[in-house]
Amino acid sequence: MTSDKASKCQRGQSHVRVASTVRTRTDGWEDPWMASYIRTKLRMMSGDAFPISRHTADCVANALQDRFLSDTDTVLKRILDLAALRYLRDGSTTVTLEDVEHALRSLASLHR
Repeated sequence: MTSDKASKCQRGQSHVRVASTVRTRTDGWEDPWMASYIRTKLRMMSGDAFPISRHTADCVANALQDRFLSDTDTVLKRILDLAALRYLRDGSTTVTLEDVEHALRSLASLHR
């Protein structure tokens, strides 16, 4: 962690989340490490079976910026599960923003 950036370490119940925030071109804050983790993990999990556009990967990264890694991994798995279900129904092999929205809603319902 760098001291010149706003860095902190928060301890959760069974996991640790390290946040190093920097100002981005948009209105919000972005954690570059978390964004990179999300993009890399999503592409690694999907492999060649389900292509993911850069735009979709960026939307996932933005939506999951303030989540713990356990929540992030759960959403990424759910996104690919939804893409696989759609593949079985209609043969589509692309991860869509609809998959992302449904996965985020399922995470919200888990925390109610």
